[in-house]
Amino acid sequence: MKIELFDYEPTWLDKFEIERIKFRDRLRGNRALADPYAQLKLSLAQNNRDNREAFTREKWPFIQNVLEL
Repeated sequence: MKIELFDYEPTWLDKFEIERIKFRDRLRGNRALADPYAQLKLSLAQNNRDNREAFTREKWPFIQNVLEL
């Protein structure tokens, strides 16, 4: 068997996926975070029915706060 080693620099997409999984895991492990996030998404969905970009932009501060915990 041959094993090759090489340097790997994560791409922005790799970093995005890592952050997404980190956020998901924090919500799964903490009901006090998951419930307000669910309520926020429901509210944003009602207020931004036809504006996906606004929906995403407006939930971003919540996501950033969770990732900084």
